[in-house]
Amino acid sequence: ANAVRAYTALRRVEFDQTVAISLAALKALPRDDTREVNKLRGPLTLGLGMAYLELGETERAYQALRSALPMNQQAGNRYAALSCILQLTYLDLGHGALNQVDNATQKGLLWSEEWSKSRDHRKRPVRMLALFRLQRGLVHYERNELELAVRSLYQANEYLELVKSFLRLSVYASLVDLHLALGDSERALDILRKLKRHSLREDYSASYFPVAAWIAQRNLLLNQFEPGPNVLLAESIHWAESSGLGTDDTFRFEQEFEYRTLAQVLIARGNAQEAIPLLTRLMQSAEGSGRWGDMIVCLSLLAVAQHSQARTGIALTYLSRGLKLAVPERYIRTFVDLGPDMRDLLQVAARQGIAASYVPTLLAAFPDKGKFSPSHPG
Repeated sequence: ANAVRAYTALRRVEFDQTVAISLAALKALPRDDTREVNKLRGPLTLGLGMAYLELGETERAYQALRSALPMNQQAGNRYAALSCILQLTYLDLGHGALNQVDNATQKGLLWSEEWSKSRDHRKRPVRMLALFRLQRGLVHYERNELELAVRSLYQANEYLELVKSFLRLSVYASLVDLHLALGDSERALDILRKLKRHSLREDYSASYFPVAAWIAQRNLLLNQFEPGPNVLLAESIHWAESSGLGTDDTFRFEQEFEYRTLAQVLIARGNAQEAIPLLTRLMQSAEGSGRWGDMIVCLSLLAVAQHSQARTGIALTYLSRGLKLAVPERYIRTFVDLGPDMRDLLQVAARQGIAASYVPTLLAAFPDKGKFSPSHPG
């Protein structure tokens, strides 16, 4: 009964309840490591890990998911085992462990394909295949492997469109980035319009699915390439002003993306000084839970913010810290997507010999100067 209650609480997005019920249910189970016991223990531990992940308790989430994987394998619960691998990729992305995500998504796709060929292939995990491809596409995109990203993201999109999953909005956001990186701003703008239409049609107001912030961030990205009236920047500013978010707020883990986007809007409209304290707190939150991927994003934004205030020495300190984390995992787009201001700062870094073997790779990924519109209009 507790297992059903835990699953129901998870579906209802009641994550604290899920944790409490799951822990009580696990405590009540026999200690045996038998297949029958693991048929219950495996899914319960998976649900516990998912709830911890949503609550931002990443260390506990990681422990639960790592221990749930062999339990579900032993119990023969293929779907739950694949879910463990998938949830671990979400954690690894936040932790900046792109190499691990790469390996895990390969394993997930292989297991899914093997399952498809087995006798119980009627239960072919098509949704899992799509989600592994989405995660894989995000890694390819971050590493600027754009053709590989095209393949993975469009394969994921095909299925998610078919079943009208709300997750397709996440793919649309990634496709905007991808087409911009490929130099096709018209296609990127078309997909952004599609994302905006869908976001108006359905209720995605839950903070753990921040569609409005995704749109605001893509408006800023496209604003770099679209000369003329700054309609896109104006839309982002409108989102920031009507979002109810403030730079002094206390934020929860699941709100961090929205607050980072707020900081980006402030930088884009020339108010970097307001963004710096907020970004510093976001960076400290990521550092406190070992989320090095989120740290790289915060450090790169802090570098741009400080550089825009003519504090280039401090900017280079942040950039150096970000690069130290980024180089082993081959992060590229996090830097390049910050546009001309980041390129200028990287050129200063290159002259000073900072990350000398990597900075040229980043600079080579930027578009030709003429393709950017004038940066940060007043």
